[in-house]
Amino acid sequence: MEKGFYHPDRGYWQATGKVPKRVLDTYPEGTIEVDLKPSALHTFSNGRWALDPAKDKADKDAKQAAKDRDTVARAAVDELRGSMSEAVFCAAIKWALKQ
Repeated sequence: MEKGFYHPDRGYWQATGKVPKRVLDTYPEGTIEVDLKPSALHTFSNGRWALDPAKDKADKDAKQAAKDRDTVARAAVDELRGSMSEAVFCAAIKWALKQ
């Protein structure tokens, strides 16, 4: 079972299994045991994990950009497919994948 720890200056880290007292004693003063970090989009604030709005927006923007690129690529493929034979289209795709 994993355990989470947080220190104001060192940040967050996780340990696997029960942490022996001799190891806990080496942790810097001020270290507290916390719930596991829910995601990379969360920050520890006021004793709890909170979704960081800036990280959440950046993550959503990146996902949307990937979807937009996929939409443009699919449209280009559909346009190419309609302008050439199946064999020529397949040859073009195979060539593009090698690049």
